[in-house]
Amino acid sequence: MPAPRRNRFEPRRAEAYQAYRALVRAARPILTESGGTRSSIHAIAERADVGLGSF
Repeated sequence: MPAPRRNRFEPRRAEAYQAYRALVRAARPILTESGGTRSSIHAIAERADVGLGSF
């Protein structure tokens, strides 16, 4: 039986999911520290070490 074909988008989805998880992990402490009112997308993306466009 041949191996199932991989979707050409699977690697991209995996990378996007990793960026998502990194953003969530970075956002929690930033939102907690600032109370959620003075947090910036830039600070979260920087702490997550992902591009701002990933947000």
